[in-house]
Amino acid sequence: MLRANLKDRMEIYAKGVQNGLKTRNECRQLENDPPIKGGDELTAQTNLAPLRMLGQTQGGGNADPSNTLAQ
Repeated sequence: MLRANLKDRMEIYAKGVQNGLKTRNECRQLENDPPIKGGDELTAQTNLAPLRMLGQTQGGGNADPSNTLAQ
């Protein structure tokens, strides 16, 4: 069976994980890597939230929760 090169596979996995289509552990399994703790949860980028929800979602990383512009 033909298989894409590493760079292309990683880009495909990244898009799948970032858009909530694949979990991190599903992608790891495809590469014969062991699962990681918390890797079975589907995630998505919050920057794709509808405009009506701006300011209602928690900011990530080092965002100041009292600063609604950072959210």
